Amino acid sequence: MKYILETTSHKLALKIIEKIRVQNKIEEENLYIFDYEESGFEQAASMYLTPDIFGRDKLIYVKSATFLSEEATKKKTQYYKNVFESKTNNIIILGIEKIKKTKTVFSKIKDEFEILNIEEPKGKELELFIEKYLSSRDIKFTKSELIEIIQSCNSNFDVIVNELTKVSLATNDISNGKWKDYIYDYSKQNVFDIVTFIYNKDYEGLSAKITKLREQGQPLYSTLSFIVSDLVLALSLKHQLEKSNNDYSKNIYELSKQTGVNSYRLNKINENTKNMDYNVLLSILREVNAIQSNFKYSEVDDSIIASKLLFIVEDKKKRG
Repeated sequence: MKYILETTSHKLALKIIEKIRVQNKIEEENLYIFDYEESGFEQAASMYLTPDIFGRDKLIYVKSATFLSEEATKKKTQYYKNVFESKTNNIIILGIEKIKKTKTVFSKIKDEFEILNIEEPKGKELELFIEKYLSSRDIKFTKSELIEIIQSCNSNFDVIVNELTKVSLATNDISNGKWKDYIYDYSKQNVFDIVTFIYNKDYEGLSAKITKLREQGQPLYSTLSFIVSDLVLALSLKHQLEKSNNDYSKNIYELSKQTGVNSYRLNKINENTKNMDYNVLLSILREVNAIQSNFKYSEVDDSIIASKLLFIVEDKKKRG
């Protein structure tokens, strides 16, 4: 049997693999997991094609099987085809986030595989999962905590499971904001990435990041205040550096003390904006601020916010 498992969640993939293993009565020691991005495919193929010395069936899982979505040479494509057309009792599962169905490798081998698509829970379904997880472990929480936890973990199912596991080992109460003592806020990294793409006028990078956030169900509107905050810090830093003849280390220290922002973040802001004119930064701040204000009292439309952020970058790129 051969499967292609489409999912963005390694944890959900492992649940499916375990189910297939049990259904086919394959022993745990005959489950082999390979990472294509780390070790390539040859070792996994050898394990798949080689019979067990005791005649037992094996299950081979190849995660990050990105070769399914890549163009390959004719020779390489033929190699994959030969492997998957070979007769064996062993089971192979290829894991990938999303197949590009037009690619040569997939188009040649697709008839050999059953495709399983496993989507991460999102929205209400994800809230319900967290609620059940916490309730089953008698951990106190309120509804507002669920939304905050999802946002802080960027709606990433695997990250949420890891963080909830950590919580369950440490406490039985995350109500009234106590969850912040145990769960890391990953959402700030998204903001940092968006701001960096804006600073660097990287349209493609920003577009890919926005697409990823929207796939994860992460609202763009919630990032706008952080972007504004970052731009204000960039302008403050530039202003202080100009006033003190670019005494860099002193100003980083002073601004960190005034704002409570750690020096690492200020260093990164300076690194990203040192070649940008003060007035260019100011115009970006005004435009992002305008986006935020326009949606303050009306229904938020993420697609409009996305297009406006991308327009800012495109406009700045044209102007140089």
